[in-house]
Amino acid sequence: MMLWHTVKTVAAAFFGVRSRSNAESKKLSPIMVIATGFMLAFVLLIVVWAVVKLLLAQQG
Repeated sequence: MMLWHTVKTVAAAFFGVRSRSNAESKKLSPIMVIATGFMLAFVLLIVVWAVVKLLLAQQG
C-alpha cells in the first residue's frame, strides 16, 4: 500500500498538483520517492517514444 501511495504522490508532483494535506499526511522515504520518480520518468519516456514511433509509421 505504501508503494501505491508513493506512486500517486510522485505522479501528482509530475503535474504540480500535490496538495499540502497530502504532503503532510504521510512521511515518505526519500529513497522510495527518488526511485519511483526515476521509474515514472522512464515509463513516460517509453510512452512518448512509442507514440512518436506510431505516428511516424503512419506517415509513410
